[in-house]
Amino acid sequence: MSPLLAFPFRLETIPVLIWAQKQNSSWKTNYYLGLIYWKLNRTKNAQEEFEKCADSPDFAPFYISRGILFQKSKSGDATALKDFERALKLDPEEWRTWYYLIDYYQKNRSIDKMLEYSEQMYHIFPDNPAVGITHARSMLISNRNKECLKVLSSVAVLPSEFANAGQDIYERAHLKIALDLMDKKKYQKAIDQLNSSREWPENLGRGKPYEPDNRLQDFMAAYCEMNLGNQDIGDNYYQQIIDYSHK
Repeated sequence: MSPLLAFPFRLETIPVLIWAQKQNSSWKTNYYLGLIYWKLNRTKNAQEEFEKCADSPDFAPFYISRGILFQKSKSGDATALKDFERALKLDPEEWRTWYYLIDYYQKNRSIDKMLEYSEQMYHIFPDNPAVGITHARSMLISNRNKECLKVLSSVAVLPSEFANAGQDIYERAHLKIALDLMDKKKYQKAIDQLNSSREWPENLGRGKPYEPDNRLQDFMAAYCEMNLGNQDIGDNYYQQIIDYSHK
């Protein structure tokens, strides 16, 4: 049977799988056993089972799983990259195979590779919100902040408890643009970007908190207002920072 959506996790299944290995050796048995060990935080045992599978599986999620498992180890980067690449080769029509390879390049700051695969993925799956958020993050990392915001404007994330990535990227992109403008002494335009960074676009799936933490924006805005000669407005921003901190 296909291992798709099969996630064994029970402790009692371990002796059954060990017995099955002796009857008829199969990479799926090692894979299932590795998943259980992984769930039990027996990472070394899990890695041993995944290693036994070598490159015999023709199942992309296996290579994604092994890549994630070995990426967390001290010397597993090369193995992880190879597995993510193999997953993409096996199933290029599944967005997750692109996602984990790009995520690897993002974490390792391999900017050129990250952009190469991110642009391809976004072209293939333009309506997938997870793809859009991932591509926007690639734009942010590569300092293509305006392009990042353009991508985010077309993303439609359903509201959920942990749907916070898009909002975080949106805020950071505006803050980075504001910093560039401050370096050029374009303080009023920087303030406009800071005001935009305080917004909570509905399409990004995260509701605005009752009292959002805008202390970073307030601090940057105070600096801009002081340089524009607006002492009172700048002092007001500093007071807002103090009041929020006291709460």
